[in-house]
Amino acid sequence: MKSLKLFLLPVLNSLEFGRRVIRYALIFVSAFFRQRASLGCEMVAIRSQLNFYEESIRQKRLPHPRFHPAFRLLWVLLSSVWTGWKTAAELMKPKTVL
Repeated sequence: MKSLKLFLLPVLNSLEFGRRVIRYALIFVSAFFRQRASLGCEMVAIRSQLNFYEESIRQKRLPHPRFHPAFRLLWVLLSSVWTGWKTAAELMKPKTVL
């Protein structure tokens, strides 16, 4: 049984790696077919969340960091001008923004 685990573990890891490579390749290719404004909104959304994570780590406010009013306003504006904002919202629930 132990030898089976030793055999299956690298196989499963390589399958996970392959799945991630395919996912990133599809994201990259889809960028060529999307509108420039949509890509810009997505970049702003992702960068705002990354900055929020960096700030909360720097200030050691984990596990319950609070959203700043500017962060909230940004997401309210994104939700009103960009239809794909729900898929980029990683930090909060879409219901929170609405």
